[in-house]
Amino acid sequence: MRYNSRLFVRVTLLVLGLLLCSVVTTVQVLAQEPTRTSVTLPEYVLSCYDSVNKGFGSRPGENATLESTLEAVRLLVGETDTAAWSVELRQAVDEIVEHYVSLQVDGRGGFAFSEGEAPDVQATALILETLRVLNRLDAIDIDGVVRYLRISSYGHGRTGFTLDRWLTEGDFEYKYWMLRAAAAIDGVPDSSGVPIAGPETIGLTRISLHRHVLAPEANRADFPENEPYLVWGQTLFSQGRGLDADYASPE
Repeated sequence: MRYNSRLFVRVTLLVLGLLLCSVVTTVQVLAQEPTRTSVTLPEYVLSCYDSVNKGFGSRPGENATLESTLEAVRLLVGETDTAAWSVELRQAVDEIVEHYVSLQVDGRGGFAFSEGEAPDVQATALILETLRVLNRLDAIDIDGVVRYLRISSYGHGRTGFTLDRWLTEGDFEYKYWMLRAAAAIDGVPDSSGVPIAGPETIGLTRISLHRHVLAPEANRADFPENEPYLVWGQTLFSQGRGLDADYASPE
């Protein structure tokens, strides 16, 4: 078979031409792709702001809830420099605080999920926790909150949460939110400047909270039906979301 140099050259040029076209096409496609810019955490949280419900949604475009707003605020304060927040983010936070203040029911002290509704202990706990993280509890009627928690605690025929009543009476979820609300105001000054003893507002003493609510392992067998509650109690306080060391679980 005779070697055809002209044919070889033509084939080579054709292959090189096809490769060049492929490279040019790839470059053009990459150039048309949108440039990906990095987004800071405060910018992302701000993009989740829900101006209708006055809070932060879990994702951009989602409706805000008290829970999602609390988690967003914890993330912002815990992971970013608050002094570097943008004007827009500060304005969003101010709107949230203003909205929460409007949810405190006059004459009753607790907070409602929506304006015009009755106060709810879960809404009260979530709002108090959010305001505490933001260091904005001074914007509300803190004395009214104390009155609300005391009435809510004693208003169901209770004389305080003794060991037996805490573990066996009432609704678990209700007591869960009551304790979270009390923990949120623990140590906060009242209108006269006296630090509030959060647990005592719902009838818990240092002894009962230290020895009974967060029961030692040896006592748990006496209340097997309340094991989830006792586990929750230790988790809440050991993670630093609750009260100070005087109220922590015994070692």
